[in-house]
Amino acid sequence: MSPRVANLIRTAGLSTYPLYLIHDVVGAYMLRQLVSAGLNQYIALVTTVVIVVAVSMTALLVAEDALRGYLGQRLWRKHKHA
Repeated sequence: MSPRVANLIRTAGLSTYPLYLIHDVVGAYMLRQLVSAGLNQYIALVTTVVIVVAVSMTALLVAEDALRGYLGQRLWRKHKHA
């Protein structure tokens, strides 16, 4: 397996936790709002899935890496001085 494919698979796997956290509340709310606004239920479903996956990937690639780095530095510093 090429490194590029391995990286894509790893990223997809890592995105499942943020997806798990947001899909229920955000996805259900978004789907309800789109259908209430008159959008076809199937188009609303596809739109919701695409947006929730995009938000999940953004959380993984932006927020999670920054948070992991910040917490890692803080925890390592406290552990080092203990």
